[in-house]
Amino acid sequence: MKSAPGTAVPLAQQAARAGATIRREDEVVEPRPHLPAAPEAAIGADELHAFWAAMHGFYRTASGGGIGTTPAGAALYPAALAPLRDMTGLRYAYPVWVAEPGDTPPDPLVRPLSALLEEAAAAHAPAASKARMLKDNLGRLEDRLRRQLDGSSAAHPLRPAVEAAARAMLEELAIPGEEGNALEIDVAGLLEKLPAGGHLLGHSPATPVLLLEACLDALHAVRQRTFRAEAATLRARLRDLLEVEEAKSPSERRTEELVSGLGEPGELVDPEAYSRILPRRSASETLSPGRLERIRCAEAALLAFAEELGRSPGLRLRPEGVDVGAPEREGAAPWVRLHDAGSGAELTDVFEEHMAAMARGFAAARVARLEIEGAYDEAIHDDYFASFDWRHFTHDELALGAPVVLVDDEERLARAGLRDLSRLLRSGRPVKVLLLHRRPEPGAGERASGEGPDPGTNGPDFRTLPEIAHLAVAYPEAFVLQSSTADPHHLAAGFRRGLESPRPAVFRVWTPAPGPSASAPAHPFVTAGAARDSRDFPLFVFDPDAAETWGGRFCLDGNPQPEQDWPRYTLEILDEHGAAGTLAEAFTCADFAALHPRLHDQLRPAPRPFWNDAMVGLADYLALDPQVGAAKVPYIWMVDGENTLQRVVPAHALVLLSQEQLGRWRVLQELGGVRNTHAERAAKTAAAAAKQQAERAMEALRTEHAAELERVRRETAGEAMAKLSRALLDVDLDAMAASVTRAAGAPPGAPAAGRAQAATAAEPAGAVEEEPVVSDEPWIETFRCTSCNECTQLNPLLFQYNADKLAFIADPRAGTYAELVAAAEKCPARCIHPGKPLNPDEPNLEALRKRAEKFQ
Repeated sequence: MKSAPGTAVPLAQQAARAGATIRREDEVVEPRPHLPAAPEAAIGADELHAFWAAMHGFYRTASGGGIGTTPAGAALYPAALAPLRDMTGLRYAYPVWVAEPGDTPPDPLVRPLSALLEEAAAAHAPAASKARMLKDNLGRLEDRLRRQLDGSSAAHPLRPAVEAAARAMLEELAIPGEEGNALEIDVAGLLEKLPAGGHLLGHSPATPVLLLEACLDALHAVRQRTFRAEAATLRARLRDLLEVEEAKSPSERRTEELVSGLGEPGELVDPEAYSRILPRRSASETLSPGRLERIRCAEAALLAFAEELGRSPGLRLRPEGVDVGAPEREGAAPWVRLHDAGSGAELTDVFEEHMAAMARGFAAARVARLEIEGAYDEAIHDDYFASFDWRHFTHDELALGAPVVLVDDEERLARAGLRDLSRLLRSGRPVKVLLLHRRPEPGAGERASGEGPDPGTNGPDFRTLPEIAHLAVAYPEAFVLQSSTADPHHLAAGFRRGLESPRPAVFRVWTPAPGPSASAPAHPFVTAGAARDSRDFPLFVFDPDAAETWGGRFCLDGNPQPEQDWPRYTLEILDEHGAAGTLAEAFTCADFAALHPRLHDQLRPAPRPFWNDAMVGLADYLALDPQVGAAKVPYIWMVDGENTLQRVVPAHALVLLSQEQLGRWRVLQELGGVRNTHAERAAKTAAAAAKQQAERAMEALRTEHAAELERVRRETAGEAMAKLSRALLDVDLDAMAASVTRAAGAPPGAPAAGRAQAATAAEPAGAVEEEPVVSDEPWIETFRCTSCNECTQLNPLLFQYNADKLAFIADPRAGTYAELVAAAEKCPARCIHPGKPLNPDEPNLEALRKRAEKFQ
């Protein structure tokens, strides 16, 4: 089940969109962080050396760390989340609307309130110009509801909650006159267009349990309706069988009824005599006592089971002392407290007892079907139904039955040991286990207040809890969900799939801890989103029923940029000169840790004067070769109270934690098919083989080409020598002598070759040679051509090959003089002669003539 990249929006990207606030204009500040000004004076070598010696010592030992507070009174904050530092007036995923149970499970079960309000406003006033004031204030209404519901541990009915918030908003705005009246009318229209049912949930510690109960209610409404309808049909058919049998009974054949059945003629009949003469049915045609008893028991059991299903959507369990975060719902079955949850025996007993009641109901339904069809065989079915339990349930029966749901604190379960959870998953019991992960920090072990690191250790003991969801995936029969309140839609969809599955299910959910937490001053929604984005608590689903292959069963949807090691974001900033710019950075586990004051001693700022090229962003640092990284120092970006960017160096403990979480994330990527080691290795091998094959083919082509050139050279040289020999054999020596004699006195217009020969024969030694005459027309010594293709590729209209693949000038005017000169320069045989320019207007002729002189 490969993920679809980009299905989740990183929290940093949500922060970049945070400009769409409902704050008043005078409250909006410049959202862009800015770099500090460059130092005016250079730092001395001694001061620089001392600072970096201390910084390297801090990196190794975490000694001397701490980001404290800034002059503005605010602690440093991760730069990527800077716009979310103050959540006042910002829009995010909550509140959410949970649909009312209906004939079919709602899809989707959860929707953002913002979408609901916008749809209702559009339905009330479809035209963009209508109800303008209402539409402009939807964000204000939503913000009021968000502030009212965030942290609330209860579900609030939709319409009453929106109506109360709308009245408060109208009182706050206090718009007089017709405009105010129009706004009140539009608000009333908005309320009418909202769904009649459903509830609103804010972001709180109770959110996972409330969403789970909403999923249980939605599925239970369908299950109950389905089974009640089937049970009613079966009971009616069984009642028909019993009524027919009762009609056969002698005690039911009363004389008065027989006579009355004759109508008016019955008054003339003697009832006693009539009764005596009626034929008697044989006993074989009546139902046996055993069958009658089975039918009556099945009918009663079906009625009882239908009523049992109607009372509760499931059996909800929690260990004694575990706060599930949500209050008991009025009219709902109370939570069952497990007093000995650590042993697992009590959970098993409660489960078996609950499923025995389910088994009685489903067995009654099966018996009823067999009896109606007349297919019940006592020799076979008596023993079968005597041992009938949940292991005999069909997929449909498991889906119809009220599930057993255990809600537990993850840390309590981890400390108690995971043996019982392992046994539960191995047993195949379809128990649904919700584990609440309530630790806001990135996997840090417990440490008493004020307690420092153990001697010889690098900072705090980052002992991470067992990755229970990862362990559960090792049991291929279990459905596993790891989700977070940061994504209520992913959470609700995962709950629904797990509850519909006939398998055991483990839901591991990141949720805020009940009560105030000084360790996480950031908004709980920001903390949850940062945990997801930093790969400290990634989201995934493992569904054994989704596909036959492992990759098809595993899904990473819900994580931002799942194909990357870390989500990458671009932050709009102002540089040290006040000019707009961007800053590209990754959001790592150390960025997430920087949210928590308890871990601030693992961070140390580096002032601007001490920045240098040895500082590397943490994500890039983790990708370095260890030998190269030994000379570098990692950093993350944070902002102070004045929104000034700071480079902050994390201690080695945080770097190791980031490296560990990155390794776990890569395992998840491989499980989900996003980043498969075997596929990457196979791709590299295939690419290397293809490259080698291509190189071998190129080498073969080069060898073949060289051989062909050599063959052409030999053949061309042989042909040239043969032509020369034939020419020499055909020469008339007497005529040549006379020609030489005439050349000695040849006129100036004679051919250059003749003049040269005459000069050689007639002129005395030391005489000045006459400058050779350049031919006007370009020409090629064709017999010397090596068929190198240089000239034909330059201009195939100017240069062409003859039948022997030897070059000649095809059309002197088909090209430029510059092309002729360039061809002469490229020709390896130096057999191209450019002649004189044919176009006197061609540019750069003077330079071209000089370049052509040596080829004439």
